[in-house]
Amino acid sequence: KSTLEMPPSPASKPILVTVSGKQQPPVRKRIYFVRHGESKWNLASANRDVYGLVKEVDHSLSTEGKHQCLELQDRVYKGEKAAGSQKNENTEESEASRALNRGFFEAESIYSSPLCRAVQTATIGLAYHPIFKPGPAGLVDNKEAAEQPSAKVKLLACARERRNFGGFD
Repeated sequence: KSTLEMPPSPASKPILVTVSGKQQPPVRKRIYFVRHGESKWNLASANRDVYGLVKEVDHSLSTEGKHQCLELQDRVYKGEKAAGSQKNENTEESEASRALNRGFFEAESIYSSPLCRAVQTATIGLAYHPIFKPGPAGLVDNKEAAEQPSAKVKLLACARERRNFGGFD
């Protein structure tokens, strides 16, 4: 039980606020990271293709990167089905795995860099995630995110990598 006395304003009496009860524990959140698929930048860098490195600023996914996203999409699709099923396996590892899957599919938001490769990875790779099911809020960028806190997918400029010497993105 704690008491807080607030100073009076010129037109009122002092306010006495008493709070009792147990303090709520902090809410625990779990964060899942997904790295973008191979980009054209990664491919040009691996092939030492200087022109491929400098011809674009915002490199999209390479063909291999798109295949990686489709593999992720398949794993998400199968994982969502598995997370919803109630298999009765008695191993601790499988229970932990199911709990992790349930947590992943209960995510409230997806945050992404606005760079093309990150947005492509999120929309292709996570297409079967429950967040992408029809709902009240869709994809918004960081300018609108503050105005629409219920948006499910948020593109945040602060989530993009910083340009550094020798790199375009």
